[in-house]
Amino acid sequence: MLRADVMPHSSTAEAKHHSGSRNMRLLSQVLAQLPQASTRQSSAILSSIEFDRDAQFFATAGVSKRISIYDFASVLANPYSDVHCPALELGTRSKLSCLSWHRYIKSNLISSDYEGAHRACSP
Repeated sequence: MLRADVMPHSSTAEAKHHSGSRNMRLLSQVLAQLPQASTRQSSAILSSIEFDRDAQFFATAGVSKRISIYDFASVLANPYSDVHCPALELGTRSKLSCLSWHRYIKSNLISSDYEGAHRACSP
């Protein structure tokens, strides 16, 4: 599920007053839901999700040995669709543990895998 920013339930002044309190409740809103793995995938465990600097695209990575890049506006247009096709998929040799978009160069993405390798790509 993609969630909106987590916002404090109480007002800002109350949040500051109760910032150390365990009673402070946080609310979030589901924006869209990506379905479980398709039948061709044996596992759908995601280890990383990351938005690009403009929040135009987001990438997911995990044990499927693939980086999937989605168009965020397209996913939000049909939030509960049974199928959300990635705009691009990149295959890797092993399971992925982390990925991150470059902060300044929008087209650069780096990933790391469970074998310790780090790869930079420009999708």
